[in-house]
Amino acid sequence: MNDLKQFYSDLKVLVSVKPIRPFVCSGNPLDSDILIVGFNPATETSDFWSYFDDEYGFHKERWLSDYKKYRKQNGKKTEVSHSRRVMEWICNHLELETQQFQVMETNIYSYPTARKSELSKNENKEVFDFILKNINPKLILTHGVDEKKYIETLNLDIPVISEKHFAIGWSRDKARQVANQIVALIDH
Repeated sequence: MNDLKQFYSDLKVLVSVKPIRPFVCSGNPLDSDILIVGFNPATETSDFWSYFDDEYGFHKERWLSDYKKYRKQNGKKTEVSHSRRVMEWICNHLELETQQFQVMETNIYSYPTARKSELSKNENKEVFDFILKNINPKLILTHGVDEKKYIETLNLDIPVISEKHFAIGWSRDKARQVANQIVALIDH
């Protein structure tokens, strides 16, 4: 599938009116080279569809601005979550500094909850599977044990880097090292 309008339409059919966040990227998701895969979004934000249009794709800058406002309005201690901070470090290196790759951030489950245990047993991986089927990434970076286990079950024929969760123990330098590892694997 190379048609953004069709992708948008098919994705919308898959999701209900829940406050989901199937992915975040800058521009056309079909151009994504790298998937960063987490378990599920931790922060609920405004309507995903208001940041997506079938001409440009996803407007990450607008979404990120609203995400930061939402966190501030809801009494969060930091402007972005620890996981978001690490994703931004990696994405900035890959997209802005190397200017070679487009990154999509996505999750096994698209429904946001503060804790994994709050996720309904009825949630499924259908949206993630749809994204993976339609994006054809060159590499996947997982951050967390459950994400790694699920990706391993798919027997993909692309490089997969599995790291510990982005929430704890990361530095800008470590994020840059992972980004450099990604570049080396893709350019190899």
